Amino acid sequence: MADHFEEIEKLGGVDLQFITHGHDLNPAFHAEAYDRFRCKLCYHKAAAAVVRKKTQCPAQEFGHDGLQLGADFEAIYFPGHTPGHSVYRWRRSGTRFLFTGHVMIFDGGRWKLNYNPTKAPKGTQFDHLAEAEHFLPTHAYGTEEFHTLNKRTRALFLEAVKQAWDAPKPSDRDVF
Repeated sequence: MADHFEEIEKLGGVDLQFITHGHDLNPAFHAEAYDRFRCKLCYHKAAAAVVRKKTQCPAQEFGHDGLQLGADFEAIYFPGHTPGHSVYRWRRSGTRFLFTGHVMIFDGGRWKLNYNPTKAPKGTQFDHLAEAEHFLPTHAYGTEEFHTLNKRTRALFLEAVKQAWDAPKPSDRDVF
């Protein structure tokens, strides 16, 4: 990504760097981005302990209610395999993108959700995440670097979310 800093600068730079989860944090990259753009890290407050051990870059934290930036960008707390795991939804020209880290993966015709509903605030709903047209995980699995939802994969995603609520342990789920 640092190879593209000049292009990013021409587009206006960066104000915030969004962290989906703390253990994949690259301190050298974030320091380099901060030095170049003076951009803060942005993450859920539950990830603070892990993030602050790795970097002292200035930060903006958000809580369980997430963070809304304008009408087009939203940070959503999605408790996964690390404290404070979050996903980010962005709308551009009517198309919705969901940046998921590696907590939501469509692989082999099945959704794998590394989701812990016992950590979610009571009454939390995630059905609206299925409105995204494109899911972009941190890591590519199989042949897809991202997944474009269709009617079938959207229905499977909603079923996976429902099963995660009904069976908090992944080993008890039919749809991962």
